[in-house]
Amino acid sequence: MATLLLHSGQPSVKLLKQAADPSIVFSRSYVPGNWDCVIRWGNATPTEARCVELNNASALKRLYSRSLAANLLAVNRIPFQTASSSAQTVQRTPVVYRIHIADMSPISVSAVLRGKFRTITEYTSPRIERAIRVARRTLYCLGLHFGRVDLGITETRALKVISVSAAPPLTQALAKLYARALTAMTNRRLSTRSIDPGTVVLGADPEFVMFSPSLKRVVFASDFFSKDGLVGYDSQSYYRDRRNHPIAEIRPRPSSSPAHVVSEMREALRLALQKTARVHTVWLAGSQPLRNYTTGGHIHFTGVPLSYELVRALDNYLAIPCMLIENSKRAAGRRPRYGFLGDIRTKPHGGFEYRTPASWLVAPHFAEAVLYLAKLIAVEHRSLSADLLSSPDAAADFYKAKKERFRPHIPKLWADLERTRYYETCKEKIRILRRLIDHRKTWQDRTDIKKRWGL
Repeated sequence: MATLLLHSGQPSVKLLKQAADPSIVFSRSYVPGNWDCVIRWGNATPTEARCVELNNASALKRLYSRSLAANLLAVNRIPFQTASSSAQTVQRTPVVYRIHIADMSPISVSAVLRGKFRTITEYTSPRIERAIRVARRTLYCLGLHFGRVDLGITETRALKVISVSAAPPLTQALAKLYARALTAMTNRRLSTRSIDPGTVVLGADPEFVMFSPSLKRVVFASDFFSKDGLVGYDSQSYYRDRRNHPIAEIRPRPSSSPAHVVSEMREALRLALQKTARVHTVWLAGSQPLRNYTTGGHIHFTGVPLSYELVRALDNYLAIPCMLIENSKRAAGRRPRYGFLGDIRTKPHGGFEYRTPASWLVAPHFAEAVLYLAKLIAVEHRSLSADLLSSPDAAADFYKAKKERFRPHIPKLWADLERTRYYETCKEKIRILRRLIDHRKTWQDRTDIKKRWGL
């Protein structure tokens, strides 16, 4: 495996070189050769290498362009320190987190305590989890595979991006962490071993709201369901009162078979119907089935390593087709506060949750189609290279559900899917998505899902 690491002569690169695999060639300029991978440690010099690239030149140029980077962060609603902000503003920030991310996962987290950075080894506190999510989103929307994000906490307790580095200064310990992470990232991308579909397990927690026609209001899920279990309520509370929770969600048992997950979902909905038998309600799913109430179709993945390319493939090959069959107005109403690009959360038990799509619980055939497509992408993401959402304009149009920007790309996206091995397994299941897109149809998100599920 031939790997070239391009740097710009940063002082601490020598520590990275000492910690890295001896076979990696370090250089300040491109060295012609038959490279398998080029790693860019902040060096955006154009090259003609056609191989795997980590932190490619276009991503670095986005980072180094203040206006482009600011636009990308703004479109994705990530608060950031503007170039015009004074240094005193940064100094007044009560706490600063310094987070190093590689392939969507933290490799080092520090917090300013008593004026010094202190390493944090446990990432389980809500504050640390939230900081990691913001750091991860920041690098992802800039198109970076790895880097450092400094975060401050404002007077309103909101996190703000202070700075981003694709070539952070290193200590000896940090150099070892990066060397290990870069080797793992390279090996993962150059592996010739295909992903076994049987090892990819899917779970889900799609949401819905219950509306009472007689009361003419939403019936709170927390009045009928517990927080946990096969049927429960989402943690989002009504006007943050922390007592009344309007959004219901079902949590089918995970399976490597999307069809089995759908079957489990039907059983969960039957249980929900039993628990709410004393009242007549209409159940609604989709993007924003009722004003001020949004629902998501979160999908859980285990058995497939989390990576930047996997999340990008999910955004391009799953989120875009799903957006094209949503009601445009309601889809735009949901995003980007909910369902932003690259919206993932890692899970303590392993795996991760992809949270960008709206609730596909509107009908069983949609649920099955989305889950089969999600599995196809997880299994075959290494060969799915579309990148339609990396510019501020494209991201903004996705959030606003401006469908005409993306319709012309569907034939190419679908052709990519058709070239994969797993496509034959699921082509009949996912065909409905393509048919609706081609006929400019949307799912019926104002119909009671109980009827659609035969309940």
